[in-house]
Amino acid sequence: MFNELVFELYSNDYFSTLKNAILYKERIVSFIKTSINTFPTKKAPTKLHSFGDQYIFYKSNQRTTWYIFFEKFDNVFLITAIINNHSHYAKHL
Repeated sequence: MFNELVFELYSNDYFSTLKNAILYKERIVSFIKTSINTFPTKKAPTKLHSFGDQYIFYKSNQRTTWYIFFEKFDNVFLITAIINNHSHYAKHL
């Protein structure tokens, strides 16, 4: 999932170097690791329930917010989807 994100960001010229795309991805992953258990979660809307039961969001800059969908089993988190506010799915959030 994250490797695909790096490839898409780089190949669509969101970043001029692969290294910058990787660093961007690493910031998202770091946020998830440090915040998924403590950041206030939101229940996924019915139209996006196939992405996961809950989600948190990460605002990476002024224009882009990432929505991380997941399932929680006891204290184990399974990331099931990641979209950003530029996705047509984001209109349902």
